[in-house]
Amino acid sequence: MAVQLRTKEQLHVLMDSEYDGRLYVDADLLLGKEGHVIRSCLLEWKQKKEERAVYPVLPLVIRLLDEPYLQQLETELLKDSLWDGMMVRNMESLYYLKEKGWKKEILADANLYTWNQWAKSFRLTQSGDHVQAMSLWYMTRRRLLSAVRTEKFLR
Repeated sequence: MAVQLRTKEQLHVLMDSEYDGRLYVDADLLLGKEGHVIRSCLLEWKQKKEERAVYPVLPLVIRLLDEPYLQQLETELLKDSLWDGMMVRNMESLYYLKEKGWKKEILADANLYTWNQWAKSFRLTQSGDHVQAMSLWYMTRRRLLSAVRTEKFLR
């Protein structure tokens, strides 16, 4: 099981809980002065049990031309050893992490689905060995389309 942290209020609940799984945290929560406090709390939470893992979730939209935001991501997130990996939601984020030399695990959100064999091949060859998860939507869609083509679904 995994949990996604989207608000500061949810952090308080997490800190009081016994949850021991994978935690996804919206990257924007981790930036700035408040982000520093949240990162400190997450470090404390993670150090309590070995099986706990923390993954920042990069935004749905990331613009490679937004230099101040990308600089903030790089200085405040990418260089922090707290993370077990990152979750990306679009191809730009994947490209950005690769460009910055990210070596830890990269997980693909359901929004980053690959809809054909060429896109899948391109994504895998461009991202190297660090992309560990593929969208469940891609897998489900592929099976569904395969099933729809059979006679039993056409009757």
